[in-house]
Amino acid sequence: MINTLKKNISKQKGFSLPELIIVIGIFVIISTVAMFNQGKLSSSVLLTNMAYEVGLAIREAQTYGIGVRSEDAGANFTGQYGAYFDTSSETSNRQVIVFADLDQNLSYTQGANPPEEKYIYEFENRRGNKITAMCVGDLAPGTACQNGVNSESPLSILFKRPNPSALISPVSAGQPIRLERVYVVVSSLEEDDCRAVIVEPTGQIRVEDSSKGACTVVNP
Repeated sequence: MINTLKKNISKQKGFSLPELIIVIGIFVIISTVAMFNQGKLSSSVLLTNMAYEVGLAIREAQTYGIGVRSEDAGANFTGQYGAYFDTSSETSNRQVIVFADLDQNLSYTQGANPPEEKYIYEFENRRGNKITAMCVGDLAPGTACQNGVNSESPLSILFKRPNPSALISPVSAGQPIRLERVYVVVSSLEEDDCRAVIVEPTGQIRVEDSSKGACTVVNP
């Protein structure tokens, strides 16, 4: 009995020194890779969050436009709401303005009289992430929505009862109202990553990353 117990104890061995060194080495490698990619992962998450916030702001304009807020619609339910985008400054390219189109001109009017009711969504603490481009119409295969190439700014996306469809109105003289697909591109500070908020003519809103081709990556 005693001899059998001694044999069982002798068979219970721990890690040898080489095995311990290998395990520690693997742990160090995994930890190093995780810490190295932590910053990139955090930046990607913030960029995705901002893209979804843009989409939610457009969705709010759609909800107000279809539902018609009573204080703006009047007795005839003619109220309409929109989301306004402008990439011309370091302030405007980090915000979305959801507005009530009180003068019924299918566009956001700065300094309107009476002032148009508006809700400004400013994206803070986004590590420099910003709205860089807005494109209207179907992009050709392999073509990205890029600022200065095929972008239209400023731009209003409007919704009017009873249809959920998006009405597109570039804020420039003589431009007709269009019913087309819209791309709103959100890019990182270094413009090495991006997301595209896509508004379909039917009113559907979705977010795509750079792998889908709707937005460009300058420094991959």
